[in-house]
Formats: sequence, C-alpha cells, structure tokens
Amino acid sequence: MKKNISEIYFKKLFKILNKTSHLKLFYLPEINSINYFSRDYDINRYKNFLSIKKLLDKDYFIFNPKKFKNTKVVFLSHYLGKKLLCEQDFYYGNLFKILKSKKINFTVFMLNKSSESINEIKKNSKNFKYSTVIINNYSHPIKDFKIIIYTVFLYIRFLISRNKIKFDSFENRIIKNKINLKSFLKARTSIKIFNTFKTVIEKYENKIKKFVTTYEGHVFEKIIFDYCKKKEIASVGYFFSVIRKEKSCVLYPYPDYISPNKLFLTGHVVKNFFIKNLGLNNKIIVVGSGRNFIKKKFEFKNLLKNKIKVLFCPEGIYPESVTMYNLAVRISEISKDIFPIIRFHPELDQKKLFNDQQILKNSFNNIEISKNSLEYDILESDFLIYRGSSMCVNAVFAGVFPIYFKQKQENSIDPLFEVNKYIAHSADHLLSLINKVKNPHNASKINKYMLSLRNYSSSYFENLNTNIIIKNL
Repeated sequence: MKKNISEIYFKKLFKILNKTSHLKLFYLPEINSINYFSRDYDINRYKNFLSIKKLLDKDYFIFNPKKFKNTKVVFLSHYLGKKLLCEQDFYYGNLFKILKSKKINFTVFMLNKSSESINEIKKNSKNFKYSTVIINNYSHPIKDFKIIIYTVFLYIRFLISRNKIKFDSFENRIIKNKINLKSFLKARTSIKIFNTFKTVIEKYENKIKKFVTTYEGHVFEKIIFDYCKKKEIASVGYFFSVIRKEKSCVLYPYPDYISPNKLFLTGHVVKNFFIKNLGLNNKIIVVGSGRNFIKKKFEFKNLLKNKIKVLFCPEGIYPESVTMYNLAVRISEISKDIFPIIRFHPELDQKKLFNDQQILKNSFNNIEISKNSLEYDILESDFLIYRGSSMCVNAVFAGVFPIYFKQKQENSIDPLFEVNKYIAHSADHLLSLINKVKNPHNASKINKYMLSLRNYSSSYFENLNTNIIIKNL
C-alpha cells in the first residue's frame, strides 16, 4: 500500500525536531503543514509597517489586576470585536458563565483578532463579563525589532549546528523547503504573542496551576506547552475544531515537550478519530461543547417552495472565501430559483477579500453578504454549502440540508466525510444536487438521511459535561 505523503512528512519532521530540540525549530509556522495557507495577503501586510496606530498600541491590558493575580486557571480565546463580545464565548460557548457560577477562579486571555486597538478595546471594559487580559496579536517590525534580530540569531544558530547533525535525504528536503530565513522571520508574531503571555504571567507572580488553550496546531500553542512543562503548569489543549479525512497537524504525535498534558474533546466522534490516528487514550477527555447549537427538526416540505435560500459559509481563510464567493456568483447566474447568501468569517477583512484579482464580479447584484446573526442566517436557510467549516454541524442541528463543495484534484476537507453523501464539484453539479434533494419522490430517503446526520452530529458536539470540566481543572 502506498504511504500517505502526510504520514511520511510528519514522521520525518518529528525526527528533525527531536534531533534539533535546542534549536527552536517548532517556532516556525510553515513546518506544521505540507501546504501552508495564509490568512492574510502578503501584499497587504506591508501596509502595517508604517502604521502609527499599531506602533503606539499596547501589547496587553489587564482589566482586573487584582482578580488576575489570584487566578489559578487561565483560558486562551480570541477577541473578534465588540459585536461578538457576550456571555457566550466564540469558542468556549457558555463555559465561562458556568465556571463563574461555580466560583472557579479563572482568567481569560484573549488574542486581539479585531481591527480595534487595545486602547480602543479598553473603552469597552464594562462589556467584559469575566477576568480578562487582552493580548495584541500583531508584531510590529519597528516596535518589535529585537524579535526580528532574535529570529535571525535563531536561524544563524541553526546553520551553525546543521553540519553537526546527520539528516537523510527526505529530512534535507524539508529543511530546504521549510527551514530558511524567511520561515524564521515569519515566527516573529508567535514569539511576540508568547513573550507577552510570559510577561503578564511572571509580572504578577501568579498562582496559575492550569493553562487551557484552543488547540488548532498554532505555533504559539506549542511554545506555551513548552513553557508550561518548564514551569510545572498543567497544560490542556481544547479541540473545538472538526475532523477531516486529510489529518491536520494536531493528529500527529509531536514531541512531548511541545504537546499538552491533556486533550479536551467535544464528543466521541472526535475521540474515536483521535484514538485511531494518535492513540493517547489516557490523555483524552470528552468534555463536550459549550456552544449553543440552534435545534430545529428537518422538514422536507420546506424544500418544496419555488425559491430557496442557500447559505454559503467559507472558513476564515482568504483563498477559501474567494472560492465560495465565486461559487455563489456562478450559481446565481445559472438559476433564478436560488437566493444565495454568503456569510464570511468574522476574522476576515472584506476589503482585502474584494481586492483579490481572482474574485468574480457579481454582475446581477443578487447575492446577499450577510450582516445578520448566525442564528438568523441558519433559520432562514434551506441549504448550506460548505467546505471545511464546522457550520455543517450547525446546519444539521438546525434542519438545514448540507452539501459539501469539493474542488478538482484536492483531498477532502469535509468535516462530515465519514457520513456525507452529497458532494458538489461545480455550480452546475450543485444545482443538480439541490434539485435532486428537493424532488418529492426522494422525501423518505432524505428524511432518513438527515436523521442519521443528526445522530452523528450529536456525538460530534455533545452537551458540555460541567462535572468533568471542573474535575479536570
């Protein structure tokens, strides 16, 4: 049987990391994926080099220093803007509300992923319901010039040590393609994020016993796990994301020093996938999800109306957003019976997106770019078109029919790949599938299919088990 190239790549990568454990190669973002996709356009990054706003902004702000000083548990989340700041966290759902009611002493570190400066966020202090520390998510090349010098130093140290270490031909290929000066320079943001964490924690001599972070495979997560090991702080990676046929980097056994002590998972579907690919049964704990999913029974009769609403939900990655928007444009051009709605990820800068040369012009101006709540969009839609987004699970729970869009000659990134039977390859094919699904002759078959998807999804994102969470904090 031919070996999967990802399996070979990560096996060799971990050998490199073990051979060079003192050289900080795990700081490099591009090594964590065979194909590296940026969440920003390089051409636009340079605009921030001369940004006075970012140059003068603070690195962090502690909203309640007294509470933070006595904190025993830290959670890492993301700040995505004032509109998304409420009692239900974007990742952890209502977990923080529950912990507060149980009088658990915790603080939430929030990476600032919004366009607001920390100085601007400070003005909204009354909107923060819990002990919170805002951390700047951006490394300014002038302000943080020392970090750039440090990354260059790390690269030089690697070059000096490289000749003393034996690598095979495949390892040398990885080094040639992934471990270069450009890669080290790209590590500066992760280093800046970690340095700020460290500064905040050590400045207040905290009594922190546990650090719980979102677990998506980011470099700063690995640096935090490494730091926690040295400081004897128990680290937990909370995996909120989705499983895919093509495994992400978190499904591979990184060296222990950059891995969490425990893994929190949202359900047994995810647990089974982790055990199958990673093992580590003793480290895995199913705690459920704190997210509130919209629950609504699937009704086939809702598909029989003449004009149906189709919701397109790309991930927060620019190339994915271009792909999905272009698909919405094409489907609107070939069918007047479909009303397309596209919902972009809140982290996405739409001005940058629509400057992309590959994005199609919406000639008929008949695509709605949603500014509504997630609940509204889901309840108003009949079909969901998705790729790698967990929105497909939201759709199943809300009785919305999900269809995966697969591009030519790519590995599937479908979160429902284990059970999904409806995959579109083009706008014409998508229209054909929609018409097939809504055919009255298929009503019984579609009802059974949606019931099976709902049962599967119920073990994908299970209800939050507060007792297990508290026991492991």
